[in-house]
Amino acid sequence: IDSVTLAFQTDSSIYLYNKPLSKIIKCYHLPFKAENIDVDNSLNIAYTIGNNLYVMDSSGKRNQVTNNISCVSSGGKYVFREEFGTKKATFWSPEGDALAYYSNNELKIPSYPRLDFSNEFVKESTLKYPFAGAANQVVTIYIYNVKTKKRIRLNTGEIDHYLTNITWSPDGQFLYVFDITRDQSEYSLRRYSVKTGNLDKNFVTEKSKKYVEPLNNVYFYDNSNSFLDRKSVV
Repeated sequence: IDSVTLAFQTDSSIYLYNKPLSKIIKCYHLPFKAENIDVDNSLNIAYTIGNNLYVMDSSGKRNQVTNNISCVSSGGKYVFREEFGTKKATFWSPEGDALAYYSNNELKIPSYPRLDFSNEFVKESTLKYPFAGAANQVVTIYIYNVKTKKRIRLNTGEIDHYLTNITWSPDGQFLYVFDITRDQSEYSLRRYSVKTGNLDKNFVTEKSKKYVEPLNNVYFYDNSNSFLDRKSVV
């Protein structure tokens, strides 16, 4: 957290350890069922229980961000089966005052049966599987303001696309998102305003006869809005 304070997690608890004092100075206890725990440097904590996203601020006050139904989840670990380098679904702003997160709607995807051989007795279960050419999940990106408890939705337009590698600008004013067509023939790197949710700028569009696959976030340097985009075209 700083030059003398270390934060670490065991199970569903977050501890603050002071190195000069050689002791734990604070502990945040999350619900036992908390998953996908994401802590920022301001000690705001995002986590999920079931399909819903929760935020605990640095004072320990908890707030439920979403109230979703079955097959609609927010802030989980994965939203696409091809992740394009994205390993989580919550993204804290540099100052910890806002949280960008995925909302994943699978209501239109048919359930597909499968057999679970992991236990002594085989069990049948189902999962939502988007077959080629059939309906895909509808993924949207929201920004939650920790202080006002309000949220806005990014106006990303086309719903049958992949939205990946979410990156905050160093000043916390914009979100950078890779927008990929479902057949992976084209992607665009776009910047959205976190105040309005509207598209601010389209930086580059790349196409390929084989496929595109952006696996890395844009990389900012010198703590400015200048960045590098590593080539993602085959």
